[in-house]
Amino acid sequence: MSSSSDKVTKRHTPGYHVFSVRTAGGNGSDHVKSYTTRKSHRKSRLGCGACKLKRVKCDEKQPVCGRCAKSNSTCDYQAPAPRVGTRKCAGSTTSSTAPTIPSVPAPTPTIPVPRSMEQGSRDLHLLKHYDHLTSESTDTITCSDLLVGSQSREYRTAVLRLAQEVHFPADEKNLSRSQHSYLLHGILSIACLHLDHHQVTGYRIPKLSHFQVALGDFQNAINKPITRNEADPILLTSMMINMQYFCYVDSTDPNDSWVFSGSPSRLDWLSMQMALTPLVHSTAKFAGESMLRPVWAYAAYERDASRGLPPDMLRLCGVHDGARNLHRNPYWHALQSLAPLMLESRSTDKLIKYLSCLCGFDRKFLARAQVNDHAALLILAYWFGLMCHVDFWWCHRRVRRDTTALCMYLEANGGDRVRSLLDFPAESCGYWPADRATATTTSLPLIPGPGHTPVHQDSLRLYGSKAWPK
Repeated sequence: MSSSSDKVTKRHTPGYHVFSVRTAGGNGSDHVKSYTTRKSHRKSRLGCGACKLKRVKCDEKQPVCGRCAKSNSTCDYQAPAPRVGTRKCAGSTTSSTAPTIPSVPAPTPTIPVPRSMEQGSRDLHLLKHYDHLTSESTDTITCSDLLVGSQSREYRTAVLRLAQEVHFPADEKNLSRSQHSYLLHGILSIACLHLDHHQVTGYRIPKLSHFQVALGDFQNAINKPITRNEADPILLTSMMINMQYFCYVDSTDPNDSWVFSGSPSRLDWLSMQMALTPLVHSTAKFAGESMLRPVWAYAAYERDASRGLPPDMLRLCGVHDGARNLHRNPYWHALQSLAPLMLESRSTDKLIKYLSCLCGFDRKFLARAQVNDHAALLILAYWFGLMCHVDFWWCHRRVRRDTTALCMYLEANGGDRVRSLLDFPAESCGYWPADRATATTTSLPLIPGPGHTPVHQDSLRLYGSKAWPK
């Protein structure tokens, strides 16, 4: 009101009150502006967490809303209370009591949580679920208990702490977020992946959303010089991304395998595994202080193609007595990586070695595999045969499907020499019965005991064996 001489008149209208002002001396017939009620609208509480914190309208697009996509922010939709149980089939009955998630022990010791996650009860549940998965007695993701022994609890806790370190962005001083958001969302996506894999409803979209954010933030991180504080989180995230690429299989039918596909992206899963090598090299200067030293120490082994593989397979790949310029051979580095593993016992605890084997494959080999070259596919069949001995939920579907598909393709198209070399992968995946033996090949050597000389040790004298990583 502009002055004390102004008078305030109050007009009553049913259901609401309107205040209007008229100057002193008015004749009472002054026009009073009519008031229009606001049109009724639906109140939505389904927006993403980021828009709720900023108090702005969310368009509710999933997995990433328009505002978050435009600002490259983390888009986190809060899911309803999760329910456990297999997806309901037609004709199935529903119990009167809704199933609930089994209680999951909280991380030990208690881990600080970023303020940006305090509103996300689902994310906290996912962190606890991941912590439970990677505990000493139940680790089905990283073999951390097998790699670091009595330090596994400290290792697991350190990973979770890295994922939840926070900072305050200059442009959002009232919001804290994970300093290594790519690692945090990598962990959350793996937890969702595990729940979705075991048919817990409500985790498929969160799985894809967290994975998409992890990929975007990870790409931004590796596009800049990698610092000491970022080295371990980046390597850990790379492993988690690789694991999820390997796990994503829509069908278990061998006919749907990449082996029979013409898609140019059919070997993306292999390219992702190979991409870990340049990251390891770029962070080598920080290796002395890395929490991953036990992992690299366990994965390292002498690579020598002269042992472990049948001579006929080596000759098929152009590796023989008198061969020169082997470093130019597209199969050479892959053979060096694979052969020593064939002499070791085969079990789940060799997972890290099997995965590091792919880091020895190079682009020349990938190009041969891309065109279904028989020698390249045979090498991959042997690698998949080793993976058949890993009993982890996230690799079963691809391993069984692709090993069978490789055997089917090579048996149909490979000729007698290639077919004679299929015993190991075919028996590993159950494509052939275990008691079948071909007449044209020497069986693979047994695990050598003390004083026992492998049958193929003297068949070739090849040079260039090397340890990894250096």
